[in-house]
Amino acid sequence: MIYKNIKDYIGYLDKEKKFFNNVNEINQYNIGSIAEVIQYYNIKEYNDPIYSKSEIRRGIKRYFSC
Repeated sequence: MIYKNIKDYIGYLDKEKKFFNNVNEINQYNIGSIAEVIQYYNIKEYNDPIYSKSEIRRGIKRYFSC
């Protein structure tokens, strides 16, 4: 499932896949690692990273700032 909007994709991971359930806090120190895990998940599921790490970081910030 590929989303045009990264914010919608982060929402899908959060709500449908419960990806962020065990993440207590998202901050400047762990957001890069979270982006890498999401890329790894995408490669595992879709054989493609789909989004760059910087796009994923921006999407996470936008999604959780609402």
